[in-house]
Amino acid sequence: MVLLFRDDCGIQRFQLNCHNDSIDSSHINTWIAKAVKHNVEELCIKTNTSDEFSIFSHCLCTCKSLTKLELDLPNGFKFGSEIVSTPVILPRLKSMNLQFRYLSSDNVNLANELFTKCPALESLVLDISRCRTTNLRISVPTLKHISLTGDTYMGVSKVTLCAPNLSSFICFGCLLEDYCLENLSSLVTADVRINIKQYDKVSKIELHEEKKVSYAQRMVKLMRGIHNVKVLSLTKDFK
Repeated sequence: MVLLFRDDCGIQRFQLNCHNDSIDSSHINTWIAKAVKHNVEELCIKTNTSDEFSIFSHCLCTCKSLTKLELDLPNGFKFGSEIVSTPVILPRLKSMNLQFRYLSSDNVNLANELFTKCPALESLVLDISRCRTTNLRISVPTLKHISLTGDTYMGVSKVTLCAPNLSSFICFGCLLEDYCLENLSSLVTADVRINIKQYDKVSKIELHEEKKVSYAQRMVKLMRGIHNVKVLSLTKDFK
C-alpha cells in the first residue's frame, strides 16, 4: 500500500521477499508496474507464489531506468510474448540474475531472444539446476561476466555461449549440461567447479561406463571452449 500511494520521487531499489505461496501474482505485477513508473533502478523479486505468471510485461520490457534485475521464483514464471514484439528490451540493464525453474520450450525460446535484446548487458547469472531439458543460447556481444549453475538431474541441458567480450567465466555443474562455447576470445579468468557423479542419485548404483565416457567428452569440450584463458581454476568433487 505504501508503494501504491508513493509520491513522484524515483526508486533506487525495489526488493520483494515473499514466502507466502498464496499471494496473487497480479499483485506482484502491480507492484512492479508501480516501481517502473517511479523509474526504479534495481529490481529484486524473490517469492514462491504457487502460480506461474508472466513477469516480463510490456512496462518492464520497455523500462528505461532499470540497471539491475534479480528474479528468484521457485514455482516458475513466463517470459511473455512482449519479448517478441519489443525490439529493444531494458536498454540500460547491465546486470541480470535469473533463477530458472521448469522452463517450457516456449519459455526457452523467449529467454534466448531476451538475451539478444538487452544492448547494455554486462553481467549475467543463471541457475538452471532445476530445469528440465533446455536449449539455451546466450549471444550477448556486450557481456563481460557470466556465472552458470547446472547440476540438474531433470534432463540434459545444452547451453550455447557466444560472448566475444567476456572476461570472466564461472561454471558450476556436474556435466549433465552440454556447454558449447563459441567465441570467448577475450576471456581472462575461468572458474570451473564440477561435481563428478559416480552413482545414480535415485538408484544409488554406480553409473554405467557409457555415461562416464559422455561426462568426460563434455568436460573436454568445455575445456576446448576456454583454451585461451589466462587464469584457470579447476575444482572437482566426487559424489
